[in-house]
Amino acid sequence: MFTFPIIQDKLFFEMTPLIPTREYSNDSGSFMPYAQVRFSEIKDNGIELDLYAFVTSPEVSGEDDFISTDDLISVSMNLNPLLSNTVLTFICNSSNHCLLLKDGDVQKEYPCERRSGEDERGVYWSVKISLPATFLDQYFGVTTLCGIDSVLCNAYKAKLNHPHKHFGAVAPFKKPYDLTSPENLVEFQVINM
Repeated sequence: MFTFPIIQDKLFFEMTPLIPTREYSNDSGSFMPYAQVRFSEIKDNGIELDLYAFVTSPEVSGEDDFISTDDLISVSMNLNPLLSNTVLTFICNSSNHCLLLKDGDVQKEYPCERRSGEDERGVYWSVKISLPATFLDQYFGVTTLCGIDSVLCNAYKAKLNHPHKHFGAVAPFKKPYDLTSPENLVEFQVINM
């Protein structure tokens, strides 16, 4: 079972669990880079997303259409599945570009905080994305996940073209290489911590 925690204070965010990529498309071959994600609502402060990719030299094209060429980390979500079919997807590359897509259509460049470092798993690049309560209300009609039993999410590590084409996810998926498909979303139980 996957969980989407609600925590009381931002200080506890780093203590919430990281979920690793476990599922890979059949054609990823032996190239299955490790990635992980952390999601959490911070009570009265919106949602924080942390995405990590363990790739020492991520491929970055410098092109506007980075989705088709670069190493990517991504998360898709429907945070109010009982009242909305809206799927939001954030697709990020290692040079601090993050696009927000709604139901597969690009909406805008979304601000993110890019980081890099090294830990016991190796060299990584990561992005942190913050979704304030006003953003949640605009797209899902809620300002908090309190009172919602479950949400639909998945997170991905992908490169959509050669070389090193791959597609990995934290949860099982039906449509490999489709970062925006609602069919790839799975249930995450909302829990108060």
